[in-house]
Amino acid sequence: MIGKALAALLVAVSLLLAGCSEPTIDGSSERAFYTSSARMGEKLSPVERWAFTDALMLLTISGIDFGVPLAEGEQLDLEGAIARLHGKTVEEIMAMVEEVRHRHFD
Repeated sequence: MIGKALAALLVAVSLLLAGCSEPTIDGSSERAFYTSSARMGEKLSPVERWAFTDALMLLTISGIDFGVPLAEGEQLDLEGAIARLHGKTVEEIMAMVEEVRHRHFD
């Protein structure tokens, strides 16, 4: 009896901890990316939201070679950028953008 109650308590605590995990970018589709990033931004202060949005934009364009013109009808690789950000938290995205800034601007 005590074993079952303890097991039930452990399952409940595990579910609560899983539900409390930080939100991440959903890169399964473009729509999911925009929805998840907007949801993540809603939880931030205005200054943090601005920095997060700036980081997303910089990381999205960081893999693009602007020295090579796009062929007619060719589009930028948004899918690749979304894939690179899939599963990342706000903290991880901010760390990624700092690395990009140091690599390109220092």
